[in-house]
Amino acid sequence: MSSSPAEVVLPQGCFGCMCTGQVSRDNVTVSREVVPGKALGLHASDSGASIATSTQDLTSCGSQGCFASVPTGASSEGNSECSDIGFRHALPALLGGSSASASKKDIQLLKTFHAQWSKQLEGDQAMQRRDELEMLMQQTREQMLVDPPSMPASRYGTDATLPTFDAEKHVPTLALINPGSGAKAGADIMALARKTPYYQRRFFNIVDVVRDKRRGGLLDVFRAELCSARDEARARGLRPRVISGGGDGTASFALFMVFQALKADPAREDEGLGDAGNGFIWSDEELAADFPALAQLPLGSANDFGRTLGWGHKCPGDSAAASLASARARSRAASDELSAWLLSVLDARSVVANFDVWGILPPAGAEACNFKVAELGGQRGFDPRSAIDGVK
Repeated sequence: MSSSPAEVVLPQGCFGCMCTGQVSRDNVTVSREVVPGKALGLHASDSGASIATSTQDLTSCGSQGCFASVPTGASSEGNSECSDIGFRHALPALLGGSSASASKKDIQLLKTFHAQWSKQLEGDQAMQRRDELEMLMQQTREQMLVDPPSMPASRYGTDATLPTFDAEKHVPTLALINPGSGAKAGADIMALARKTPYYQRRFFNIVDVVRDKRRGGLLDVFRAELCSARDEARARGLRPRVISGGGDGTASFALFMVFQALKADPAREDEGLGDAGNGFIWSDEELAADFPALAQLPLGSANDFGRTLGWGHKCPGDSAAASLASARARSRAASDELSAWLLSVLDARSVVANFDVWGILPPAGAEACNFKVAELGGQRGFDPRSAIDGVK
């Protein structure tokens, strides 16, 4: 092919919309002289400039994912309204003749261009998805700070706050709290968290988290904060902590939500939800070292689990407030007791111990053991003390 200017036509929608330009068989670059509906100029490069891979060299033109690519360092003018309909269809036109007449060098050069262009396109799309996710999560974080509907006066008083979090002294801690537990003591604690720095982004309404599993929703925000707490704790040689606020059932519910947050999602691998080989986004080593320690905030009725772990069997503040006559004094005493309880959780000196909810452990030296789960018989919902067919 002659090195003099020659008109070539690319298939519509490939690299340019019905584009014309100049082509040299040896060195091909793509200029940025792109005008919607007109031509994309191709011209010879005296020095054989490399194919562009800069992010700025790809310009999107809408929902169809239309892009044009230009050489590194080219002038920035014009816009692109084109779509990739396939490198293979474009090859004959790019070479100014049939693909059969193309040299191996021509084909390899264009294949390299297409591979780099496709890789850059994928990278830009992944970056766009991450930016979109951050925007959605920021909107969710802002919604977390919105005051709930008007509620009765808080048992902790209107001036109460949670203790200041000291990043150098305290253990990174999150909370999953049931607002309805403890005669809505959970809601009072969440209200305090909303107006106190640190807690306002790390204390979550567990009911809302389980309901909001959309992309960028509360579960995503909880996951992001959990991963941040892991990194902060790891830097200090600590294990992050999660407060489960509610009754005994909330404790297992909170553990379930932690596992849900760490569950891998192959469809969102580019957003950090890739499988670490065990079905989770954390490896087995990370789970062993960084899985959060659970502190049970006793807001339920029996609170057997909280009492077993040593966190008490009554809502923090109930004991101190019961003996005081003044409403202001009761609120202050309740607030002080809640702060003392929370500071115990945040204290790095608090003991962290392994526990097995079921009490089922293999014998020493074994990796597994057999066990049976027993279930009470009878009709569901009946009091076992009542008689059924004359028999209790």
